Amino acid sequence: MRKISLSALTLVAVLSVGGAAQADCCSDVWSCLGAVATLGASCQMQSLIESITTLKTAVESMSSNLSAQAASLMTQAQQGVNSAAADLKQVRLDAGNDLKNSADQSRAIAHAPPPTTTMMKPGTAVAKQNVPAAVAAAPQPVAGSMVMKGAVAAPPKPADAAAVKDAFNRADVMVQGLFTQSTNPQNQVNQAADQAVQAAVRHLNTARQISTDAMLTPLKMLADSLLDLLTHPERLFDPTAQINADITRISQQMPAMFDRISNEVTQEALADLNQGTAALTQIQDSAASAHGVVEAMQKLNAERTQANLDALNVLLPRSGMVMVSPTPGAPPAPPTQMLALSPSITLAHKQRIGLALDRANPQKLPIVVQQHAAAAGLASKWQSIRLQMKTPVAVAPASQQKVDKDLAGMYAGKKGAEIQKKKEELFVEAQKRFGKDPKTLAKVKAYIEAHTPKG
Repeated sequence: MRKISLSALTLVAVLSVGGAAQADCCSDVWSCLGAVATLGASCQMQSLIESITTLKTAVESMSSNLSAQAASLMTQAQQGVNSAAADLKQVRLDAGNDLKNSADQSRAIAHAPPPTTTMMKPGTAVAKQNVPAAVAAAPQPVAGSMVMKGAVAAPPKPADAAAVKDAFNRADVMVQGLFTQSTNPQNQVNQAADQAVQAAVRHLNTARQISTDAMLTPLKMLADSLLDLLTHPERLFDPTAQINADITRISQQMPAMFDRISNEVTQEALADLNQGTAALTQIQDSAASAHGVVEAMQKLNAERTQANLDALNVLLPRSGMVMVSPTPGAPPAPPTQMLALSPSITLAHKQRIGLALDRANPQKLPIVVQQHAAAAGLASKWQSIRLQMKTPVAVAPASQQKVDKDLAGMYAGKKGAEIQKKKEELFVEAQKRFGKDPKTLAKVKAYIEAHTPKG
């Protein structure tokens, strides 16, 4: 057993007590004697000192790497801003590329030469050919029709070629307008991302000032309080109030300090990034709208039916709203209407932006999460120690029997002056072991006196 000073028992004497624990620390003659004489207080003190030593080690460990953790947090915060800015730029680039592809495809379809025949499904185009007169005179099935139980199903109604051309032109104007009008929002996103990166750099010096030695003061005060408790447990005051105040202060101030550092680096940067999200959403929605129009154009181009023409027209401005296709060097066209996108598409757009912004969320930076957990763990350890203080250890009956047997053995075969001499020797040893705590020493001597044979 590790030797401890039982003079610390006065500390326990001033603490409230609750239910008793079910084990003691009786391992040799004097530890058993101390446990029995103090009704288990010595065992409780040994457990408390071990727990406080563990807590002190944890505090010292936190203190030793706090500056390094603060420096790492600043790096994490800056990297988070850089990653968020890069992610938003990538979203912009992807949407911009989609818009460009849609613009190229719509232009190709709108400016393709008209087909020589009416296009239906592949293989169903009808063209005049030279055929024998007898064959030409015979009744012929309608091209593309299906015979079902003697009935002939009507083929899809072909679309008017002029109407198709007009729809393609209007669709191309709409897609080209969406593409042209995306230039300014794309520049806004780039500008917001660049400003965010620059803001993070500007705030690094202020963050470094926050993470100075001043932030170590609460931990140093706690470490000194714990050291005082371990060095002078016999003091006639209750040090737990001061330690409790230190623990409370640290569990609040330390996470708040790391929050300040991370917020200092990211706050302005996040504001800049958020300013670009509206423009980024516009680009995403424009790309989705253009993609939807081009899909309808491709379907009509493959099968020139009235149904496909109607489906495309639904997506386009009315004929009276047809805009002139912008020409190189001309000013941007007025804002072009976009399609009513499905909730799943708009949600996906928001989610991708949200994931990017989360990279710079100060509350989700690994070191911030770690420090919040460390502060909570420190408070939890101290509460456990306070519970130990209120729960003294019960002395097992076997320990009482062992002490009585050991004392009886020390006096065995002795009479008269020999008994008195042995008692004095035990008093001297008790003085060495428990001299720092007069109350404990008095209890141990009284116990020895009570178990010294008469005569």
